[in-house]
Amino acid sequence: MVDRALADLEPGQRIADDVILPLTRLIGAEQAKVHERYADPLNRNMADDLWTLLALPAEVLAVTTILSALSRTEPASLGSAALDLGNKVMREVELRMWAAAEKKAAADRKLAEAEKPAAAAKEAKRTWEGNLYELMVKRNDKVDERVFAKWSKKAALYAKGGWDHTTRMRVGTTLLGMLIEVDGWFETELIRDGAKTKLMFQLTDAARGWVAQRHHQNEMSRPFLLPMICEPRDYEYLITTEDSEAAPSVAEE
Repeated sequence: MVDRALADLEPGQRIADDVILPLTRLIGAEQAKVHERYADPLNRNMADDLWTLLALPAEVLAVTTILSALSRTEPASLGSAALDLGNKVMREVELRMWAAAEKKAAADRKLAEAEKPAAAAKEAKRTWEGNLYELMVKRNDKVDERVFAKWSKKAALYAKGGWDHTTRMRVGTTLLGMLIEVDGWFETELIRDGAKTKLMFQLTDAARGWVAQRHHQNEMSRPFLLPMICEPRDYEYLITTEDSEAAPSVAEE
């Protein structure tokens, strides 16, 4: 048995479709407030890592938040969920900065080759390095964490984000808080674990009931015999030695 994340299943995709628009609007409104605070020269009460909410477009932050929230099959502590989301946001920023750096380097190489004489252009071609970001995208159907980690190690133009633990926690907590605010799919709940209490991030009871019901409906609507790509061949009975002796041959007929 292998657990599948809710994001990979039809109920999770339905939840994402329902949440994506209001969450994008809420993040966009929050980004507008951050812009106003940065534009105010008299405002000095600002966190040093507030800029992280402006590092990506609102729709990208919304999709990253939803997929991170749906990536688990069980409730998780709010701290671990926030840190995981902060890591994903940082990785997305790193990916975009790497793509921009590779694109600029390719443009600079073309410009330099056009301006240099033939001998210099030949030397430039000898030491030429391809756009590893584009190569990564072309050679992989899906760029996940494993693919990104493998290819980024080869790229000289890749630079790590270097966000500290507090920064990643803050941006993750802020985005999860907005996700909880927009709809009734997710919640936080304080539970007791021995002598300690934990704040958990999870689906609401109503959401869990809806997911279970949706799973049941999908299973019931599944055809009993799934359609086949090609028609099966007729079954051929094995003929034993006794049967072959008893059966008349073609020549005899």
